[in-house]
Amino acid sequence: MESLGVLTEYRATGDSMQLDSGNPLVEKTETLTTVTGTLSRLSLHDSKPWRQRRLKRLKSQAIHCAWRVRPVTDDKHPNKRTQTSLKVDAFRKKQMTRVARLSHKLLGAAPLQTFNRNYEEVITDWDLLKSKTNIQNVSSSSDPRIIRSFKVIDDVLCGAQSPTLLRRLAYVRLMDLFSFLEGLISFERKSGRVIRERYYRDASIAIDIYMSAQEDTSDPNGLRRQLRERRRVGRCWKDLSKPSPLLVLMYSEGAEPIINDFKRTNALNMRLTASMIMKELALSPGILPEQAFSSAVGCVQDSNKASQAVTSNSIIKTPSLT
Repeated sequence: MESLGVLTEYRATGDSMQLDSGNPLVEKTETLTTVTGTLSRLSLHDSKPWRQRRLKRLKSQAIHCAWRVRPVTDDKHPNKRTQTSLKVDAFRKKQMTRVARLSHKLLGAAPLQTFNRNYEEVITDWDLLKSKTNIQNVSSSSDPRIIRSFKVIDDVLCGAQSPTLLRRLAYVRLMDLFSFLEGLISFERKSGRVIRERYYRDASIAIDIYMSAQEDTSDPNGLRRQLRERRRVGRCWKDLSKPSPLLVLMYSEGAEPIINDFKRTNALNMRLTASMIMKELALSPGILPEQAFSSAVGCVQDSNKASQAVTSNSIIKTPSLT
């Protein structure tokens, strides 16, 4: 009734201000119109498919690539402009300085004398370890000889009486066995022999097989972390031994604490360090005995052939790790 009275007064006076002021009906109508318009705009925006709207956005990878290629400038603060290339160069110089320092600590003062002394000391045990872990005519990743080889290597790695030099070579042998086993697993998956989970990698399956070779499995999570750490150390020695397993004999006694420190020996640093050491060896002919080096290279070539045999259809029936 109050609204009808206001409307009658407006018709009599023609004053629009009197109609708008203090009229709850008009205020509610305007509020309802505003909310309806907002909802209609939101519904129009949401009518586009979510995937179509998402594709129009810049992906984080594209933004990162653009940041690495082009210098980043701040238009709002010209004095705080940063050149990405300068930062990258400074980071690379710092990294190469760290790698050079790491290489010097690993090699020591006389790598040739160290190699000669260690070679005569450990070559017999190394040949025995290779013969015990030699696998011929493997056709499945569940072959019991693989478990037996893991146990032989663990006896050297975990034995209190094992020489330090033989333990280095055992780490390299462990990584050769892992590479060989992952090749078998990959072939079984691709050939359809074994159905694996989609996101379960070959390396994870190899770790599971390695876990089955352990005696104490009461704490699976702790055991898996321990085996992964053992594999990390083995990967470091493998990187430092390329192209020859016996090259681990030329490193000083201070190499073990450096390798065991995971903060200093990440994968990138070890690859760069190994590359720098190999360049130094190439520039210094005769730094290693030719006979020892050739025998070591031959051992690596045989191991590489064994891993490649797993993925070859012509000789898949008789792969071996020698």
